[in-house]
Amino acid sequence: LYELLTENPALIECSEEEFLNAFSNKEVKVGISWLVKGKNGKFSKSSLFYLLDKLFELELLEDFPQYDLNSKISYIFRDNNGEHIQNIRQSKLARSSNPAMSERIDKIFEDLVDNF
Repeated sequence: LYELLTENPALIECSEEEFLNAFSNKEVKVGISWLVKGKNGKFSKSSLFYLLDKLFELELLEDFPQYDLNSKISYIFRDNNGEHIQNIRQSKLARSSNPAMSERIDKIFEDLVDNF
């Protein structure tokens, strides 16, 4: 998954070690920068939520309460400027049904499923 998410054009920016730490409940020092921008040119939270929904859907991530998910997103992910993500709960309510790079994200998961 890390390799597919960092292929050009990269959707994330982080070290492989940081990526593994983030998804194995270990300490995250720098975080994972989410590089996808929406139509407005700003960081696309909708695309990040879309990726996470796919991970839950395919049972690649363990499901847990929304309040816990929001704090985990804030702890692990950064915007494209390296800043902690803010207003996660509100952004989930207003998210797009067709976020930026959703086709690319779908293709990544198709590749993952085909290879396992």
